[in-house]
Amino acid sequence: MDYFERKLDDKRRLTIPTELRAKFASGAVVTRGFGQYLHLYPKDVWDNLVEPRLDGDILDERIADLNVQFRMGKTDAEPDGKQGRITLEQHLLDYANIDRDVVAVGVGRYWRVMAPESKDAKVL
Repeated sequence: MDYFERKLDDKRRLTIPTELRAKFASGAVVTRGFGQYLHLYPKDVWDNLVEPRLDGDILDERIADLNVQFRMGKTDAEPDGKQGRITLEQHLLDYANIDRDVVAVGVGRYWRVMAPESKDAKVL
């Protein structure tokens, strides 16, 4: 599944589609994206693919900027076993201008999560 739309519930929980829940069995990591959207990573993808890329040369300013971008506000979440929901922190929703409706698009091994009216969603 490469695309899904959802409404957050009153507790800011995003329901992961049934077809994707196995990918998030190890947990989920939510970070700021490069634009006004969020990145949603399966925990094992974060640990095995993102973390090693962020652990570059200590004096490389590009690596430092990437660390700030992805670690500022980064949260780990465990989907609840019943409905596959994860809670999105309010500061991340504010960053992405997400109110209640969300659109998620698969980008390789992670998902870009955004408000349907965002300029990044309009590209779709």
